[in-house]
Amino acid sequence: PGFNLQFYYFNKRSVYKLKVDLSANISRQIISELHDLTDVHRILSVVNILVGFAVSGAADGEKLMSDYIHVTLKMSEDSGLKSPKANQLCKLKHLQSFWRILTVEKNRQLVLKNQDPVEDLPENFKQAMSKGLLQKFKSSWRKIDSEHFLSKLVDLHWLELKRPERSLDLAEYELKEALEDFLGADLEENGLGNIPDDLQLRHLLACWKFAGEMESKKTLHS
Repeated sequence: PGFNLQFYYFNKRSVYKLKVDLSANISRQIISELHDLTDVHRILSVVNILVGFAVSGAADGEKLMSDYIHVTLKMSEDSGLKSPKANQLCKLKHLQSFWRILTVEKNRQLVLKNQDPVEDLPENFKQAMSKGLLQKFKSSWRKIDSEHFLSKLVDLHWLELKRPERSLDLAEYELKEALEDFLGADLEENGLGNIPDDLQLRHLLACWKFAGEMESKKTLHS
């Protein structure tokens, strides 16, 4: 239901002026202000609407999202971004980055609630990790920037695996190789090179569940 954001996420030329990344520090501050899964879902619905209007007209990328929501579109206060930091700093040029942050947080919260975090994921990407692979991943996890890793999983899902012609024969693809080949990721950055070699795309759902488990342990020990 609602606006089909995926279409614009795939169509890179359509969103070129909406693709400026928020810094990691700002992203973390926004996430820290979003504790309610209902709020995350509500904000994602608003972002869908924003993308629909922003890419169909001559939207100013420097305009604050909050101003565009309440002044330009005249939406109610209930349709706000729920995060003071997002209201203060997020501009239309950050739309894709903000959507990615929200999607990562939504998936993370769903995992913590023991719910499937990845919608419409084909069955061939839902295989569990072996005990040996799980142990390897645990050993290397502290060397990997988890937020960056999860944002890459979101991009991989929406840019590649949601496309039927892409998802048929990719299950055995090494995850590291997929990040390089499909997203142009630099494995030397953010610890991505520490991803185990035998972690494959068929383990995509398992990666989200593993990240949720590690997040829970970190919270318990903080």
